[in-house]
Amino acid sequence: MKKLFGTTETHYVDGFQYKSVGSEVKLVIIPTSQGYFDVQRDAYFYNFTDHLGNVRLSYSDADGNGVVTGDIVVQECSGGNCSSYIIPGEIEAISNYYPFGMLLENHNNQANSSNVYKYKYN
Repeated sequence: MKKLFGTTETHYVDGFQYKSVGSEVKLVIIPTSQGYFDVQRDAYFYNFTDHLGNVRLSYSDADGNGVVTGDIVVQECSGGNCSSYIIPGEIEAISNYYPFGMLLENHNNQANSSNVYKYKYN
């Protein structure tokens, strides 16, 4: 099966995802029983699921230290002027659902990525 969006084709073969632009086809997502490997970002993401198999949390130990951290807000003040910025953490997405499957508004967090994993709800 494939999906065409503009000039980009996404191919789906047994859970694996391939993207083709022009004549070049590249592997993008490799699914596993515990998550998926994102080839473009060279990172493995673990999926924490609920009792129904719906993905509630996706995370990655990006720095390999054995600890998964969330976003960190840093505030710097100098001469009475303060500014803050966010250091992105290792949590990729948090998903909360209504009983019928729709995402709860304002209760979810999705990292900004063009390669978002979309298979979270059974």
